[in-house]
Amino acid sequence: MFWLTVLMALREIRRNVLRSALTMLGMVIGVGAVIALVSVGQGATAKVTSDIGKMGNNLLMVFPGSGHRRQGMATQAAAFTLDDVSALAALPGVAAAAPTGSASKLVVFGNENTSSSITGTTPDYLTIRDYALESGRVFSEADITGGNPVCIVGATTRTNLFADADPIGESIRVGHVS
Repeated sequence: MFWLTVLMALREIRRNVLRSALTMLGMVIGVGAVIALVSVGQGATAKVTSDIGKMGNNLLMVFPGSGHRRQGMATQAAAFTLDDVSALAALPGVAAAAPTGSASKLVVFGNENTSSSITGTTPDYLTIRDYALESGRVFSEADITGGNPVCIVGATTRTNLFADADPIGESIRVGHVS
């Protein structure tokens, strides 16, 4: 019985060659399209996962409160101190803590300038955010305690200010500070 069904199917395929070829082509195109879409979906998922991972795996950002309203008067929450950051870093399960302060400033080198987001922080910030330097060095605790004017320049700012030149060792102005 099974062999009779197979023989009948082969005979019909031979009788309708064009219809069989078109059916086979449709199936190949359909399967190929599904495979392509699944691959694109997996690639997009991997990209989003990678981008989220760059923000920091197991990252917790803590901000001071937004203030309180009492009898129509708004109060401002006190900013964190370095002692607060040290206390957070000492908590069990906390691998590192880094304070940050951000502002948008004009950055100038020679006759080139660009507006850039500036983040003031400690060396732990790069480890926490899983950032790697393309060249140069990470600023040290000695740079912080000594008040040394050092900075790490991002790729966009580097391109805008220095084009193809090497920025290491050069002096730039951030706002009014060299």
